[in-house]
Amino acid sequence: MLTFKIHHASTNNSLLSGFLAGKLAALRLQALTVSAPAFGGQFVTETFLRMPYTQWIERLQNPHVHTFIAVAYPAGAPEEDQTLDKGEIVGTAVLIGPVSKVDYAIASLSGLEVGDDDQETKWHCTALYCSPDFRGKGIGRKLVNARINFAMAASKTKKITIRVM
Repeated sequence: MLTFKIHHASTNNSLLSGFLAGKLAALRLQALTVSAPAFGGQFVTETFLRMPYTQWIERLQNPHVHTFIAVAYPAGAPEEDQTLDKGEIVGTAVLIGPVSKVDYAIASLSGLEVGDDDQETKWHCTALYCSPDFRGKGIGRKLVNARINFAMAASKTKKITIRVM
């Protein structure tokens, strides 16, 4: 029996970023191998394979790219042992933002009106993935909720728009 915890990867810890870069690159490669059409197909896979390790670290340290990581632990593992380096990374999801009105409007295909930045905080959700062996256990829902809760807490406006990419 396992328990699952969602972690928000820190953007200011260079040691942790280096450790996570390798783990997340391996998980992303698994995602592209297992579910290529969901992640843009062959072009994305080929682009990913050429992505330097330093670019993974830069993504993790970007204050506008929020990476949420699902980690599996043995049932009953003490809270202090439920850290990113002690469990098995089984899923990930990314939240980008806040995104400016200009950038959000450019990315919009819906034709919906985009609010001014002082009236509406805008976010992009992307890269939700769970390892096949761990699907059906509510991990995807936990990752989605973690992104929504973070966006709500980090937004400075009453209106929040979250776009799933």
